[in-house]
Amino acid sequence: PTDYQYLHATVNDVECYVEVDIWDTSNDRAVIWVKVPSASSIVDTEIKLEITDTINTTYVGTVGSSAAQEVWDDDYVAVYHFSQDPSAGNLLDSTQYENNGIVDNTMTSDDLVDDGFGYAYDFDGDNDWINCETTNLEDYIAATNTLTVETYCRSDLSQNGATFICNSNSYANRFVTLWYSDGEVGFTSPQSVKSTSTPLSANTWHFGLGTYDSGTNKYYIDNVEILDTNEPITFAAL
Repeated sequence: PTDYQYLHATVNDVECYVEVDIWDTSNDRAVIWVKVPSASSIVDTEIKLEITDTINTTYVGTVGSSAAQEVWDDDYVAVYHFSQDPSAGNLLDSTQYENNGIVDNTMTSDDLVDDGFGYAYDFDGDNDWINCETTNLEDYIAATNTLTVETYCRSDLSQNGATFICNSNSYANRFVTLWYSDGEVGFTSPQSVKSTSTPLSANTWHFGLGTYDSGTNKYYIDNVEILDTNEPITFAAL
């Protein structure tokens, strides 16, 4: 069988939950996410994948299914893989919170592009955007005083002031922003701008991550720490 429902993933004989992002039998291509019981920092964690003759919908499902949502624990407020056709109008959230995004109606099927790993959206830097209205993020920060925001992105750097992720279309109401401007990348709230002059390489995929934890603010590009401050961020929108 080739259907993803017959897939089983195990680590040390322990069955694992699986989210199927892409399952393309015509091109022998799949992108899946597996929740492993634990991962060692010293030795490799081996994940055994098998296609059997037993349907496994208890542990395996596509984005939005109950099995797939089990891959992401309570700390994940929203996860987006950008695999849906943007012309359909919805960007699915993988988590239990179902913070699905509403795609701006200017985006078309041509804006769904192959990034070499999975799929991505091609934003024009003008009026393409995803509206992900939710209060879960505000509630989570208020309860934990922590936040991690990350993205995998590529910019042609043709427009300064480009925003990758923000919590509001109104600058006055923003308390989370990952941005690029004038050769800098940064992690921002309205009262606190944390940035670095390390430039992004043009037309290159980068992994950007900003964290805030009880007064410590850090920013990483491609898993390299480029900014570390102890200045607290004031989340004014709360």
